[in-house]
Amino acid sequence: MVFRFVNPNSHTVIGGVRVVPDNPSDIDQYVNVQFRNTSQPAFVTVSGESGNIAKPFVMNPGRWSVYINVNQTVFLDYFVLLPEDFYLATILNQKVEKPCTIGERDLCRHHAYPNSTIYDKSWGAERGIIYCGKKVNIVINAFICDTPAKSFILGIKNHTGYFGCNKCIQEGDFIQNRLVFPELNSTLRTNLSFRNRTQPEHHLVSSELENLNIDMVLQFPLDYMHLICLGVMKKVLTFCIRGTLDVRIKKNVIPGMVQKSISLKVPKEFCRSPRSILELDRWKATEFRQFLLYTGIYILKDAVNKTLFEHFLCLSIAVRILSDKEHCKKLFYYAKELLHFFVKKFECYYGRHFMSYNVHNLLHICDDVENFGTLDMFSAFKYENYLYKLKLKLKDTSRPLCQIVNRITEENLLLLHSPQNVNYPYVKYKNGVAISVIFSSFCISLSEFNNVKLPLVSTQGITELDTSINDDKDLRERFTNYLKNIGGRNTKEMISRILTKLLKNSLGVQCSLLGKRNHLRFKDLKLMEVIITAVRHNFNASSESEIELLVGEWLRLSKLRISREK
Repeated sequence: MVFRFVNPNSHTVIGGVRVVPDNPSDIDQYVNVQFRNTSQPAFVTVSGESGNIAKPFVMNPGRWSVYINVNQTVFLDYFVLLPEDFYLATILNQKVEKPCTIGERDLCRHHAYPNSTIYDKSWGAERGIIYCGKKVNIVINAFICDTPAKSFILGIKNHTGYFGCNKCIQEGDFIQNRLVFPELNSTLRTNLSFRNRTQPEHHLVSSELENLNIDMVLQFPLDYMHLICLGVMKKVLTFCIRGTLDVRIKKNVIPGMVQKSISLKVPKEFCRSPRSILELDRWKATEFRQFLLYTGIYILKDAVNKTLFEHFLCLSIAVRILSDKEHCKKLFYYAKELLHFFVKKFECYYGRHFMSYNVHNLLHICDDVENFGTLDMFSAFKYENYLYKLKLKLKDTSRPLCQIVNRITEENLLLLHSPQNVNYPYVKYKNGVAISVIFSSFCISLSEFNNVKLPLVSTQGITELDTSINDDKDLRERFTNYLKNIGGRNTKEMISRILTKLLKNSLGVQCSLLGKRNHLRFKDLKLMEVIITAVRHNFNASSESEIELLVGEWLRLSKLRISREK
């Protein structure tokens, strides 16, 4: 047994530890423990009066009560029960004065965040940082995070607490095993009231962020990705499918809604095609946003009663206004009234016991729009989307953090050696022929590769693409990089993803690795060489023969995949 303690006395204090079993067949155990005088937190292993040899407790399975007796003032933080092989715990006697850092190989027991005042001094407008040879002044604008993360960094109650709202002082009610916030008008929190602990029930611990010169309320906006898309919108659709009879959609109407959803053809600007409403539990935040802003009006019309449809329109129109830069300026107060009406009627239509934290905060999100601009200016969408880019930097599952840091370092080195003053757009030439127009964030290519529609559907398309990448070295390199970025968890998965991008299954049945039965011989194509190069770049332990066999297997199974599609 190991204690963490502080003994403010000028001498060592002797205490005792008694372990009492609930099982009458076991016996009580009592051992003395010495708490030496120390002004800093220290560790001690229970070791009897001598204090030299650790004294273990024999504890059979069951419940045990631990009683600690100390006659003088000693502050006990916690105690730990360790297995017999570790009860000496010499690592716990080592003095630690700094928190753990990434990359340390030594054992560490002290996990902490650096003092935020350091960042306030080094990131301030006076000093700034040097980036690419230029001084950049950094000012903290806002902290974008979901509710649990926000409560953690602010040291406040979570959304499940009675005083969990970080925007107002409303106390929640517990109704039908749910914590709800039914009031529509409540006193708002301010930076001063937060720092002065005007409502102590709202606070758990002091936050290091209070040392910074920031507004502890206004600069922690609500994230509409979690609040509205994954919160309110998902709740409303769940009511439509599984709610009570007065709000639930009739069973004979649902197939028509499903058909409407899957038959929609959306432009490529949407990252996901609409899915069936029956797959609601697997929807992503972008799908809820798409439904709320675009497809929901079409799908829900004539499916729900007029009252509920108009109630949904209040949320949809309000969010559309708050998402548009021009409309947000002109119709801001109209959107605010729509959200207020939506929350007010939410209790009437769905019940007071569903007035959750997310529904309540629709009343406050307009204040954040007024401070920061449109909803997308302070949403978590762009940060969540960046996780996909981080995933592409991983070759395999081993040491992911090291891989990401290495790839970002390489990209920064390329950035440092790239031209800094470029006037966009400009035309890129090769042998006197224009091959692309480069813009600041995208390019328009004039090469034939970009005019090939993938996946290919005919052997003629394969031949044309193969000829292009064989004749044009620059095009071949760019195409190889394109295949590298497709990635995969292993060699087989990467080859499957590459070939799925390149070939339709109907074309796959016309090809084979060795060209048997009058099939197109895939092994001799330049395309095969490019695939091998891309795969071996990500998985250098894979041999050419292994990759060729996996390509042949994928082509051979094309017919089976076609039958499954039917």
